[in-house]
Order: sequence, then C-alpha cells, then structure tokens
Amino acid sequence: FVAAQAIAAGELLLEVCPHASAVHEAHVTRVCAHCLQRSQQGPLPISCAVCRYVAFCSAECHEAARASHSTVCGTLAQLRAKPPKGLDSESMMLLRLVMQDVLNRSKEPQSTAPSSLLCSGLEMLQSQSDWKRKQ
Repeated sequence: FVAAQAIAAGELLLEVCPHASAVHEAHVTRVCAHCLQRSQQGPLPISCAVCRYVAFCSAECHEAARASHSTVCGTLAQLRAKPPKGLDSESMMLLRLVMQDVLNRSKEPQSTAPSSLLCSGLEMLQSQSDWKRKQ
C-alpha cells in the first residue's frame, strides 16, 4: 500500500479493538484487563476479588468490562480454586481467550464474511453443498 497523502509522525492510522484479550497471570496486577495500559506506579487500584485474574486502572475501565467479565468470572474462580491437572499459566491464558471468543461470537449476528467462515470449521463444513449427507 502507498499513502495518498503525507503521514505525520505519531499520526493514528488504524485503531482496532481486539476480539479477545487476556493479560498473562504474571502481569495481572500491573496491566489493565480492559484498556491494556501498564501501570508504572505499582499495582492497579481495582482488582477482581472473585477470580483474581483481572485488574483495572480506573473505575471507568472496571465498569466498561463488567458485563463481559461477569460472564466468565465464576468459571475462572472455579478453575483457580481447583485447577485441572496440567493447566499451567499459558494454558489458562489460552482458555480465557477461548472463553471470551465464544462469548463474543454468541453475542454477534452471524456473519457471512469469508474471514469469519474460516474461523470455524463447523461453519465451513455447513457451507458445503453436501452438508446433510455428512451428518
């Protein structure tokens, strides 16, 4: 791609919200679970007392994340209390991302965009003309 006009240093070109995000357990107390800003002054002021997997830099971030976090918080708390054998911090982070993705997809209208079809093997299989014979 070639810019059609001059681009100033520091100019915002693209802003995209992540479909899912999870802060690594080692950084939970210093990285906001909503805006992903890192605290330079020490631990973040607001943390989830139930699951202890998220913290927030402000009341605004806490409120903005409340609905999405409340749907996974109880499950995260149960997993922290009694983790399955072999569930290390990287696996837990991946599980948190998958839980967010499933939650986000359940809230979105079904998309026919090629990228969304590629994200799910089931949708790709269903889109094939001989789907009924494969069931």
